[in-house]
Amino acid sequence: MSKYLVKAHYLQSALDLQRLPQVPADWDRLRKERNVLLFKAGENKYVGLFSFGVVATLGFGDEVDQIVELFGQPYDIEQVEPEEYEVIIDPDQPETVDFETIFLHDFDPEKVMLVFWAAAQSVVIDYHEGRMDRALSGFERVHRNLMERGKLVMNSREAMRMIGLGGSSVNVIISKLSLLDKPDITWEEEDAERLHLALRRQFELDDRFSILRDKINFLQESSKTVLEVLQDRKSAWLEVIIIVLIAMEFMFFVFTEIL
Repeated sequence: MSKYLVKAHYLQSALDLQRLPQVPADWDRLRKERNVLLFKAGENKYVGLFSFGVVATLGFGDEVDQIVELFGQPYDIEQVEPEEYEVIIDPDQPETVDFETIFLHDFDPEKVMLVFWAAAQSVVIDYHEGRMDRALSGFERVHRNLMERGKLVMNSREAMRMIGLGGSSVNVIISKLSLLDKPDITWEEEDAERLHLALRRQFELDDRFSILRDKINFLQESSKTVLEVLQDRKSAWLEVIIIVLIAMEFMFFVFTEIL
């Protein structure tokens, strides 16, 4: 029985999997899919690179940070901590996923990739959950002022930024993260399908995605409501200005007629 640590770091930029000159020459590429490259980087050491900006490692020790920095700078840990999970290789134990550990019979590249995939999706969801929570915290002040004072303390630019934030998160999660897609191998092997489903359950990917989607929808709907109020207020002011101008023009006409 051997224990290893899986870590998934979210970078500050996406990865172009077609152009990776920084990959060490002694790494062996084991698999390539639409959004991921899997490498064997040494004895019982693996690296997964995801196009949506995640570097996942298995079997590395203190050199993990240097491996990650080959491809970019990870987000500040205050924004999103790396996903960590323990993997135990034991051919005598059934392959299972429990609260703290993943049990595998061996370093089957397909299974390693599935573990990386779940960890990568999880760390990206963590990041976007944090973004949404910070944005919604900003809306608390808006809602409180509306409730207590009947005043709107947000301008149109801030509202548009919130709408854009929600749209950006949806684009990453659905289009780039492929959270709703199954890895190709799960269509080919029954064992891979079982492991994939067990990992999704353990990382609570579906439940967390549903909660995140609700937060995004609330943020976007609140932003649109604020924007509509601001536009109505602007239209009302324009109407007042037009009325004042018409009145001034009428008064000028009357004054010139009197003279």
